[in-house]
Amino acid sequence: MVKLSHDPATKFYSISEGAFSAAINSANLAEAKKIIRSELKPAYDEHRKHIDDLVSRANKVYLQLETEVAQQLSNQ
Repeated sequence: MVKLSHDPATKFYSISEGAFSAAINSANLAEAKKIIRSELKPAYDEHRKHIDDLVSRANKVYLQLETEVAQQLSNQ
C-alpha cells in the first residue's frame, strides 16, 4: 500500500521539480499548463486515490478495534 502511494508522489515531485519548474522558470506558461494537465494532475490524482483508500482502511480497522475493546470492557 505504501509503495502504491509512494510511486505516484515521487513521480509528481520529479515532474514538478523538473519539466514544470523549467517551464515556469522560462516563463513558458503554455507548457507549464500542459504539464499540469497531462502529467502533474494525473500523478496527484493517483497518489490521492491510494491515500484515500489507505485512510478508509485505517478507519475501518480503528472502528473494529474500538468495537472489540468496548465489548471486552463490557464483559468485565
